[in-house]
Amino acid sequence: ILNACSSAEYGFIEADKIPIKEENFLNPLHPYGVSKLAQEKLAYQYFKNFNLLSVSVRIFNTTGPKKVNDVCADLTKRLIEIEKGINKEKKLIVGNLKTKRAIIDVRDVIRAFDLALEKARFGEVYNLSGDKIYQISEIIEILKSLVDFDFEIKQDTNLLRTTDEPIIYGDSTKFKLDTGWKQTIPIEETLNDMLDYWRKSL
Repeated sequence: ILNACSSAEYGFIEADKIPIKEENFLNPLHPYGVSKLAQEKLAYQYFKNFNLLSVSVRIFNTTGPKKVNDVCADLTKRLIEIEKGINKEKKLIVGNLKTKRAIIDVRDVIRAFDLALEKARFGEVYNLSGDKIYQISEIIEILKSLVDFDFEIKQDTNLLRTTDEPIIYGDSTKFKLDTGWKQTIPIEETLNDMLDYWRKSL
């Protein structure tokens, strides 16, 4: 069993603990993170007690074409709404521009899942994170270079969350050493593919 866990299990992390390693203390900030932590502990219990073969992968920020309800999906969708004239004000609505995320393309994640089941050690926990940190404002700058129109940025305070972790970035060294996985899809390609997805679907 591949047990899909989450970086949300870690909760708030001090700057000197970045990138986060698997042995870092787990202190989730919201119910989703708590549920993933419980799931991981149950998988371990069944592995130890009944030899139910599983590997747990703590997945960090993931995005890609067809993804919804994450920052990259929201931004790319809103931009294509501007491009198509659905949003006539040409204002890109944003939340917190200062949070930092190591983002990984879902297609790289799926390759990682296959490798985990082939090569990872059962009963172990692994981080799976992007290799580079991006502040949300940097992602917007990349998006500016991928569209051929100007837009205004408008912050919506309703999109600011008190439980937003300031930075989410994991150390994937253990997973890379055990499986040979590496990140291959640059964020520019991911964002461009997401823009094309919304162009076709909106």
